[in-house]
Amino acid sequence: MTNQEAFDKIVKHLVDQKWVTASNDSGACVYLAADGCKCAVGCLIPPDQYKSSFEQNDVSIIYSEVPALADISMDLLTYLQDFHDVWMTPDDVDNNVVRLERIARDFGLDTSILTTFAK
Repeated sequence: MTNQEAFDKIVKHLVDQKWVTASNDSGACVYLAADGCKCAVGCLIPPDQYKSSFEQNDVSIIYSEVPALADISMDLLTYLQDFHDVWMTPDDVDNNVVRLERIARDFGLDTSILTTFAK
């Protein structure tokens, strides 16, 4: 998967899900929640590559254990995970788009997928 494909998939996932994925117990962000919701990076991890030991670990820790992430910039994944965990505000579409535009610009990515945030 290319950086562009990962960016587009994550943005679509975040728009569809509309909220941050967190553990019911601790409130901490998780790759895969008990209800099946996934975080930004979690949506790129195929079920057969997911391990519960990923939880509570930064993407830099799990990156080498997930073959599906191998061709994607770890820096891009880190930025997108940070956006999901810290900055994403479901009710502030304009701010979400501005932050994602900055990330896309930093990695030379096309931003046309961001129009889905407005829908």
